[in-house]
Amino acid sequence: MDSFPEIEIAEYKVFDESNNNDDNVLNISYGVDENYLDGVGVSIASVVLNNNIPLAFHIICDSYSPC
Repeated sequence: MDSFPEIEIAEYKVFDESNNNDDNVLNISYGVDENYLDGVGVSIASVVLNNNIPLAFHIICDSYSPC
């Protein structure tokens, strides 16, 4: 069986404007490529609109480019 290739993370950005220090946060992660970012946005919006609990989203993507 092939093993996963070794990767190096060249850059990361943190977007966190919350004042929430609650340890009872639901962490939701997405591992996507740039082509699926719109779908991730729809999914995140749905989760946020349908839950009243503290949430933290983690998006791991192969690339990022602002509009």
